[in-house]
Amino acid sequence: MSFYNVNHDYFDEFITEKSATIKMSALELGKIEGVLPFDGARNPAYRSAISHRVWFTYKTAADNFKKRWAVTESAGEATVAFEALMCKDLHDIKFQPFMVPYEFDGAHYHHTPDLLLTMRSGYRRLVYVRHGSSLARGKTQRQIRAIIDAVPKGLANDFIVANTDDFPRQRRENVFRMYAFCAECDPEVDEAVQKVAHRYGGTFRMLDLFPKLSFEQKRIFQSCYRLLGRKQLRANLNNVVHEHSRLECVQ
Repeated sequence: MSFYNVNHDYFDEFITEKSATIKMSALELGKIEGVLPFDGARNPAYRSAISHRVWFTYKTAADNFKKRWAVTESAGEATVAFEALMCKDLHDIKFQPFMVPYEFDGAHYHHTPDLLLTMRSGYRRLVYVRHGSSLARGKTQRQIRAIIDAVPKGLANDFIVANTDDFPRQRRENVFRMYAFCAECDPEVDEAVQKVAHRYGGTFRMLDLFPKLSFEQKRIFQSCYRLLGRKQLRANLNNVVHEHSRLECVQ
C-alpha cells in the first residue's frame, strides 16, 4: 500500500496451498450452499512452486453481505484485499475483474488487474500487486505504464501499485487475524475497550486494559484486533500483536 496462540477455528475459511513444481490446471470449486462463486475474469488458482494461493470468503454491500469465494495469487495480495475489506467506505471488491489487451515492446498481451475496489462514493480503483524485486525492474515499470494507458476510460478512476515487500510475514499474519476477528461482532466490548483506550491519551499495553474491563481477556484481545483493523487503534504491525504490545488510540 503482516503468532500469539489463538484458536485456529477462526481461520477455517482460509485455505492456503503451496503446490508442486509441475504446472497443472487451475483448481475449480463446485457450487457451495450459501456461498456465491468466484466471479473473476481469470481463475488464478493454478499451482505454483513459488507463491501461496489464498482462498477465503468475504462479504460486501454489493452482494447484500452474502458470502462469496475469493482466491488470490499470493499472501501479499490477500493482505491488500483484507485491508481493503476492513475499510468502512468499501462498497465492493472484485478479484481479477476483467482483461485488458495491451501492446508492449511490439507484442500483444492481456493483463488482468489483481483487484478492483469500488467505494461507496462510486470511486473505482484498480490495484496492481507485485513484489519489490519485480517492481524495481525498468521493464516492469514500462509494462505498468503500458497497461495503465490501455485501461479503457470509465472502468476505473485510478490505478495504484501495491508492493508486497511492505507486508512482511508478521504484518501479514496480524492483518489476517484482524480480518478474521472483524467478522466476529461484539459491539459491547468494542465500545468499552475504545472508551478505556481514550482515557490513556497516549500509548498503553494491551494487558493494561484487562483489569479495567469486566470481560474475558479473550474478548478484549479480539476487540483490540478489530479496533486495529478499523484503524481506531494503532500498533506496530510488523511485530506480533499480543497482550504486551503497545497500543495507541486514534483520536
